[in-house]
Amino acid sequence: MTYPFDQISSLGKANGQFAATLAQVARESGETYVKVSGKAASTIFDQFKEFKPGTSAPAFKSGELTGLLGEIEKRHEEASARIRSAFEDWQGAVKDAFSQASQGQQAFTEKLTVWFQPVVKTPAAPDKAAEEPASTPRTTAKPKDTA
Repeated sequence: MTYPFDQISSLGKANGQFAATLAQVARESGETYVKVSGKAASTIFDQFKEFKPGTSAPAFKSGELTGLLGEIEKRHEEASARIRSAFEDWQGAVKDAFSQASQGQQAFTEKLTVWFQPVVKTPAAPDKAAEEPASTPRTTAKPKDTA
């Protein structure tokens, strides 16, 4: 039989692991997005580095930016997969904790049922009334009419 503390500690552990995984994914994703945005900014500014006022705008090369956007999308999909995996792990841990609780509750209910069942009496000795043979009925004597 499990105790409520076991389920509470299991849930706390599962919640902590889930929160830690989400924080790790957020931190890594944030770092990746900062790096990619830095690359994108440097790519854009490099194209305009030699731009001089009064001249026509230089041709914008989007090939490098498209590659960076593809990298962002790839990182987003990886982060989504890690979050989905962490959620499924958390869900499994919660199901396990609640199934332990329901099994413990069922065992407790079964014990209570046994404890509170009516006690079946077994006769220690047969009743005395049942041991004595049935007596024959007495007849009453009536006086006879003399007429």
